[in-house]
Amino acid sequence: MVSFNKRTIWGNIHCQNQLIEFRNNVVDYFNNCRFDEWNNEIHEDEKAMTLRSNLNQNLLNIQEIVHCADVATHLIYTPPAMIGGYRQNIDVISNIFNLHQYSIEPKHLLDFVDRAIGVYRNDQKKSLVRTFNPIFWIGVLLDLIVSAPFKLLRKAGINTKEIEESYIGKIAKFILYVVSLIAGVISIAQPLGWLDYLIKSFGG
Repeated sequence: MVSFNKRTIWGNIHCQNQLIEFRNNVVDYFNNCRFDEWNNEIHEDEKAMTLRSNLNQNLLNIQEIVHCADVATHLIYTPPAMIGGYRQNIDVISNIFNLHQYSIEPKHLLDFVDRAIGVYRNDQKKSLVRTFNPIFWIGVLLDLIVSAPFKLLRKAGINTKEIEESYIGKIAKFILYVVSLIAGVISIAQPLGWLDYLIKSFGG
């Protein structure tokens, strides 16, 4: 997942458009539904069913975009005393079609989406600057190099989340960054004839 503050201007605008489209579809969906309080059920008309399919297809993508904006999407649900049960953390995006079961109004889902839209809008100017900043692209290249071993492990079916977040994993990442950076400097300096100068400068 790419954090909001590491996206290009095109990536930033794409995320905004995706969120706005999702928000509009959510509003249209619930406007075309009827809530049956007696049975605690949602009845969808034909348009709502079409929108439901569209929302489902984009749900995982929207979750990622919102989470990359550092916006939490959970609400604490406490069952009524007469029913009993335990408190739960409910993700309002993944439970978009079950919100009525937890007495959560759709407006709470829209709140989270609006916050994510705000994050990307506020970062839009910065995303434009970094898009044309060579240092940003060097950082992107380094990120790709460092993340490559972990991606290979994931493809092999190994869960790397705990490894990456561990102390040893962070040290390994740091070492890979340093090695990649040095290799990059050498590959640039050598054809320019600067390598000897750099060796003498840093070697004393």
